[in-house]
Amino acid sequence: GHRRLLFAGESDLVSTSRHRKEGFIAAVAGMPDAYCRVLDLGRPDAPAELAEILRSPDRPTGVFAYNDAVGESVVMFAKEAGLEVPRDISVVGFGNEPSASAPIALTTFDQQPMVIGDAAAKLYLERTNQTGPKKVRRILIEAKLVERQSTSQFKAGFQ
Repeated sequence: GHRRLLFAGESDLVSTSRHRKEGFIAAVAGMPDAYCRVLDLGRPDAPAELAEILRSPDRPTGVFAYNDAVGESVVMFAKEAGLEVPRDISVVGFGNEPSASAPIALTTFDQQPMVIGDAAAKLYLERTNQTGPKKVRRILIEAKLVERQSTSQFKAGFQ
């Protein structure tokens, strides 16, 4: 139910950040009355801009971070701005790589690297055993949402 959203990423030179940003913006575009700000946390002025965004009256109620480290940074900035995660703002990371020093268990997307590795190995073996023209196959392995303590549903009056 969140409608005021922020994508916290890095430079578009980082392809994973760029692709996740593009996907997130496309998903938000399909939500009525929703909008998404984008912040490149790799810029030198980004911490000050993030602090300003989090203190603004129309601050985001939901943040999607391009990876878990960025998500954990956003949680720290939110706390410094006097916000409580997830009561005041929800934060989602990507990668399912929590750090021991994380201030809260971060909701994240798990890319399932073991499943990816297994599929890649099977494809490799298939290809090496193939005779004749090689066929290209594409396998989609969906990331799984791992819900933890950094998110909550949007509530009316949620400021």
